[in-house]
Amino acid sequence: MRVKWQPHKRAIHHISYSLTGNVVISGSRDGLVAISNPQTGVVLHMISEHRGVPITDLSVARNPPQLPNMDGRELWLVASGDRRVSVWSSDWSKASCELVDWLTFPGPGVAPDGTVLHKGSKCQFHLLPPSLARFSPTHVDVIVYTGYGLHCCVHFYSLSQKQVFRTTSINYWPTSLDISPQGHLIALGCKERLLTIVDYEEGSYQDYPAGHSDTVQVVKFSDMGDILYTLCDNSVYIWTVLL
Repeated sequence: MRVKWQPHKRAIHHISYSLTGNVVISGSRDGLVAISNPQTGVVLHMISEHRGVPITDLSVARNPPQLPNMDGRELWLVASGDRRVSVWSSDWSKASCELVDWLTFPGPGVAPDGTVLHKGSKCQFHLLPPSLARFSPTHVDVIVYTGYGLHCCVHFYSLSQKQVFRTTSINYWPTSLDISPQGHLIALGCKERLLTIVDYEEGSYQDYPAGHSDTVQVVKFSDMGDILYTLCDNSVYIWTVLL
């Protein structure tokens, strides 16, 4: 072990390296996001915009779009359990983080199981499917989002237009999300033990019953995009991507 540090007081839910590897971004159960030096463990910056709500996803843009004042800066996002997504640009050499965009998606007043959701309650987020968001690897201006809302769907959001320009309906609330490196396929897992593959351009999709014994907790494409891994309970499933 090279180094151990504790950037958070509560459990860490998500972690990611920056594009250059200069810093580590981590999000915790209490909604705080820490920017840390991976060599020393020193916390360089703490972001509190999502305070009080569990962090449910982190994503770093592999090909940052050419937005105004983005020259040489990295782009990354944070999603939290209250269906909010913050988008940040950073110059890690200056430990600088600037809020670029803030997305909020509406939701119903009841959980999927019918439990009434009380505004401001911090105990309700475990009842809801997670908010999940990724930058498209090929359409660099686009964020793909899904989470518990008024309709079960995948949203496509344009950073330059600052609006959702397309939605694709699906059958189940996703618990995991990934996009193929080629950008043409979106993989979704759900608690119904299914794998769903969505065609990015056409919006068509197919549900695959693969013998998962429980919720599909993780879906992950390989770097080449020809293999897809799904995780369920203590099992790993390996898929060959033929599309």
